[in-house]
Amino acid sequence: MQEVRSFMIFVMGRPGSGKTTVISHVRRLLTHSEPALKSVYLTDDDFVQSRLDNPKQAVKYDRVKVLRDALDDLANRAKALKGMNVVFCDFARHSYLEAIDQLDTFQLVPDLAVYISATPAIAMQRITERGKRGGHLLPAEVMAGDFSSDDIDGLRKSLGDRLFEVANDEDGQDAVDHVARLIVIKICHELRGRNGDA
Repeated sequence: MQEVRSFMIFVMGRPGSGKTTVISHVRRLLTHSEPALKSVYLTDDDFVQSRLDNPKQAVKYDRVKVLRDALDDLANRAKALKGMNVVFCDFARHSYLEAIDQLDTFQLVPDLAVYISATPAIAMQRITERGKRGGHLLPAEVMAGDFSSDDIDGLRKSLGDRLFEVANDEDGQDAVDHVARLIVIKICHELRGRNGDA
């Protein structure tokens, strides 16, 4: 019997857009509404942070190479998974089209791409708050250089209706719940369509 391919969801958006928080909530909602559905959340954050977070250590690394290697690692982990219905792959890049092309070399193609947006100011505010709580603190100059803009227009053209955009500029549990519910509705619709139930 041939194993059913996982439904692959790329989760994109600048650091501080709330990807991790929102997708954690999405997975809880999916488990509640579809108990038999198995999902996993993968990110390249640990790979990147372990090499670039410490300024003394970061000088040893080529930032561009680290980001490429991090996507390779993410792709290899996603490809190695077995028995998952839904796989979330989270990454932030200045050029999502380049990232998607790189993942495509591993035959890792999104069934759905979720782009979670937040303004640069809101994203930086969240990153600063996260840093105060001991979490990952991305330097302001990296945000201003690498993540002040991205190629969302190119993504729209490339992915068409496989791209689902949602704004996440509000803080608080109600806002996260609202964004997560929109994503869950989209995922369930796409899964029904894939299974011929639409």
